[in-house]
Amino acid sequence: MISLMIINMSTRPMPGSASKSERLFPVVTWAGSTPIHRAPLALARRFAQICTAVVAEALAGEDLTPLQYAMLANLNDDPVVDQIGIAGRLGIDRNSTGILVRQLEQRGLVKRQTNGADRRAQLVRLTPKGNELRKRLRPIIAAAHQRRILS
Repeated sequence: MISLMIINMSTRPMPGSASKSERLFPVVTWAGSTPIHRAPLALARRFAQICTAVVAEALAGEDLTPLQYAMLANLNDDPVVDQIGIAGRLGIDRNSTGILVRQLEQRGLVKRQTNGADRRAQLVRLTPKGNELRKRLRPIIAAAHQRRILS
């Protein structure tokens, strides 16, 4: 069964805003007037959108997208990983992963090498420049999350 989603503008101000005159936020209800708190998938998707927006805001001026930063952060957790592993961690397809790796490689932030055990697989690791950028951005991202999401 497919339910239709209806988006209404609430008269309540966005959480954290100073007055009602500030930006309104959408209240999502399902066709049967089910409140959004009863739709966990929609809540999870919205939370992911908010997190991505917070990271994008924190990365302003860095010439780096949230997904590119996510790749740098994930490579730190496991210093050498293949592109398929990165795709799984980031929840994106292999083609998009290849594009991201190529973009970061062109900037000197990651390096690719052929896997000795499986010549079809490409291993990816951070370069010293990529690691320095990741180290510099990590506290900025953490502070943005603390300020905008956890407070």
